[in-house]
Amino acid sequence: MAQEIELKLSIPAAFSAALRNHPILKACSVAAPIERRLDNTYFDTPDQALNRHAVALRIRHQGTRRIQTLKTRGNSQGGLHQRHEWEWDLNSDALDRALIPPGALPDSVDTQALRPTFRTDFTRTEWQLDYPFAGQRAHIELVLDQGWAISGVRKDAICEVELELKTGDPHALFDLALQLAQAVPLRICRISKAERGHRLQDPQRARDLPTLNAPVAHTPGSVALGATYQALLTRCQAALEAFEFLQEFVYLQHASEALQQLAALLERFSPLFPIDDPLRDNLQQRRQSLARCLAPWQRAQQRQRASPSTRDKTLQLHAARDWLNDRDTGLCLLQLGELGFRQPWLASTHPLATGPVGTPDLSPDLSPDLDASSDTKNDRR
Repeated sequence: MAQEIELKLSIPAAFSAALRNHPILKACSVAAPIERRLDNTYFDTPDQALNRHAVALRIRHQGTRRIQTLKTRGNSQGGLHQRHEWEWDLNSDALDRALIPPGALPDSVDTQALRPTFRTDFTRTEWQLDYPFAGQRAHIELVLDQGWAISGVRKDAICEVELELKTGDPHALFDLALQLAQAVPLRICRISKAERGHRLQDPQRARDLPTLNAPVAHTPGSVALGATYQALLTRCQAALEAFEFLQEFVYLQHASEALQQLAALLERFSPLFPIDDPLRDNLQQRRQSLARCLAPWQRAQQRQRASPSTRDKTLQLHAARDWLNDRDTGLCLLQLGELGFRQPWLASTHPLATGPVGTPDLSPDLSPDLDASSDTKNDRR
């Protein structure tokens, strides 16, 4: 068993060549990049027991190898994922249930009921990097994956960058990502390839945004405000991915609201959330440009007009995608994610950090209620 520490990023397909030619990859690669085809079959029970427990089980075809992989639930801070992973080589395409370690799956999972559910087929280009960070070296595997998640006749494009830490400081992953994001648009990606397959089977999954619950009473200020920050950032990322998949503007509005609340939190509790002027300015510009993208849709909603023409909707979607794939949007979200991973509020000696706080007041016009558990239910009406 190994612990996987990775930062997953989305990249517009048009910029994959720019990434391949980035000076950092040329300077830090210890060998020529390797390209391989990876075809993956995912398994679950008919009632999706593995997925309910955030477990992924697959068989990967990698050249002549057949690899069975099990990934269990982990944790995420600012977009950096840490989880447990097992791998076994197989002699055939058949799932070997006997390899699954005792206790790795919940007791309620019937391994005899496991069946193929969907596929993710893609081409992977892999770089091994010796990356300098904080006076030391980090071994980072950078991969560019391009292909498709496939469930029946439904398909979802895959164009992702994964930075996996082999040895070194986990902060080096964000440092590398921010360096790359200066030249190519990169945005933190919350969803796994497995989740792409599950969304194709059940698009409703994309509508279930993370909720924003009020902190528990008497929680120390640093903990409560940090949890609120992480929840807002996660909700923003989830809303953007929901919009990208569903192309429904209500999710772009949810993302806009989360960005507004993040900005308010950073401003109001600045002693716990130190950010530099470039990030503060970029966050304001990103919010303003997103507001302009949303304005035509919001006006139509307020007037309860008929659905926009196909041409108008196409223009609005193009504008929204341009914002989503803009370099500065990705850079802003990456910097916010790095702050979430670093968690400076835990080291603060400011009185706000130690005293208990209630629900942070992010101003009525930005956050009517932090308990947003009913948002997704309202969206479905």
